[in-house]
Amino acid sequence: MTSNTEMRFTNQQLIDAFYNAARAQDLDDPWALLIEAGLDLNALAAARQAPYDGTSIDELPALTDAERALVKQKLLAEMAKARLWRGLVEAPAGLSLRAGPDVNAERLTILDDGSAVDVLEEAGEWLRVLADGQVGFVFRRFVAMDDGDEPSVPSQIRYLWQDPALADIPLEPPANLTISLDRGDLSGRAFFLARIWNRYGGLLQALAGRLGIDPGVAVAVFATEAGGYALAEEERMVIRFENHIFFNEWGKRNPDKFAQHFRFNPAPGQTWKNHQWRPAPDQPWQSFHGDQDREWAVLAFASTLDDGAAKRSISMGIAQIMGFNYRALGYSSAREMFDALNGDLRRQVFSFFDFVRQKPGTVEALRRGDFRTFARIYNGPGQMDTYAKLISDDNETFQEVSPQAAPAVAQAEAPAPGQLPLPAVGGEVDEALREAWRAHVKQGFENNQKMFGQILDAFMKPYYTTVWMYRILFAVGILAFVAALIFGFTKEEFSFSLVFGGLSVASFLTYFLSKPLRSLEENLQFITWLGIIYNTYWTRQAFMLDQKTVQADLEQATQQAIDQLQQLIDKNATLDAKRPGLSDGAK
Repeated sequence: MTSNTEMRFTNQQLIDAFYNAARAQDLDDPWALLIEAGLDLNALAAARQAPYDGTSIDELPALTDAERALVKQKLLAEMAKARLWRGLVEAPAGLSLRAGPDVNAERLTILDDGSAVDVLEEAGEWLRVLADGQVGFVFRRFVAMDDGDEPSVPSQIRYLWQDPALADIPLEPPANLTISLDRGDLSGRAFFLARIWNRYGGLLQALAGRLGIDPGVAVAVFATEAGGYALAEEERMVIRFENHIFFNEWGKRNPDKFAQHFRFNPAPGQTWKNHQWRPAPDQPWQSFHGDQDREWAVLAFASTLDDGAAKRSISMGIAQIMGFNYRALGYSSAREMFDALNGDLRRQVFSFFDFVRQKPGTVEALRRGDFRTFARIYNGPGQMDTYAKLISDDNETFQEVSPQAAPAVAQAEAPAPGQLPLPAVGGEVDEALREAWRAHVKQGFENNQKMFGQILDAFMKPYYTTVWMYRILFAVGILAFVAALIFGFTKEEFSFSLVFGGLSVASFLTYFLSKPLRSLEENLQFITWLGIIYNTYWTRQAFMLDQKTVQADLEQATQQAIDQLQQLIDKNATLDAKRPGLSDGAK
């Protein structure tokens, strides 16, 4: 990091970086570092999305070198959240990361072949990227889009582990909500679930309340995913190394090397089976799942090949979340996620709730007890029914022995200032408030319909104009052909006949081979999908009738709409790049 001009970050990203740095140092005042550096919080907040143009971080007064380094680290993490897509370097000799979009610009470092980069901006033949802890420019043609890339998480989403209100909540439940393990009615499985609750129930209950789900569901998920254990021996995090994921992250670019040390069932839907490894080609193959010492040995070996890819290929902690999901938890890399979760029980509990908040449909599935849908989203379709039954059975068992006050659904947080409260179904109801909500949703549908009608009208006029233009072109082709025949046979003007015949052939070729309406028809499909997304969003709002869960419902609906719109934009960009008439530079 050499200057703010090269970094090009926003005021909001700088605010968040100082805030997170202060929290990382456990400072009582989260704004202490920012004030100490002589920055005006109100002035920065007044133009949050504007580029920061003040004093560079290296020149800010009163900060120690360690504090500057921490702020820079947090700033890079904030910038990573704004990435456009993740790329992979495809340059056997390495790729230069430069300070500017020019071959003569200062070389910051050389990126290894296969290393990942976060693309922050596309600038013609150059990409501005975050890689190897630095922001710089690389030549575009040596970076391929990662096929396994997921949409980035919008920066405005707040992660639960960053919420100061949750920082001091104890991990264990209070004494009156602890389950006695000496009870005679505890079966073996109930005893196991009670022990999970007694260890994590305090924080688990508070986080479940935020999402409006029963904490017993989380207990059941923890029991299913990692057997209820967050740490293995030597206080190491429970992990599972997935060979097929490591193949996607690293092996497909190094197939020969991968085949010497790893193997798995390549059949579709069966890739999670038959995982084996060996540290050297002359040693026997060995299984390793179910033995934490072996899991860690495989991770250590894979890290020597590509540490980032290895960390993205493991499931971590009590919730067993894959490393490639690091962005959904608010981390800038799988390494940062690994370092945060390893040995930290609290952060592992947070990881489950932060993760399900970012996966559309997951929280709703947990609320309604649809564990099959939850298992499909959370674990994939491979063992969906098996996971669903395990979670369902454990949830039922826990409900039989849980403390009466344990469910946290009724303790969902009150709406924050500026948020729209919603009357709960049943009990005393504020009818004026309910009518206001009805009017809000009705107005949303009306505005949506008006906007959709305007968009459709704006599309259909040029569509019909184009149709008539090509009908005329078709008629011109027919007339030119007829004219060519008449003049050719009656006037014996064969040159004249050739001209008109050529016009007719050109007209027919233009009409039949150029696919004139293809792009317009594709746009009509996009307009239809856009209408479905908008109508779905407002329909979901119409059914948000519970004050306890409305904020989480709104967040989920909004995030799902954002994800779907981004997918629509990406698909349109992909099709647009394939249409004729664009040069490589324009693509």
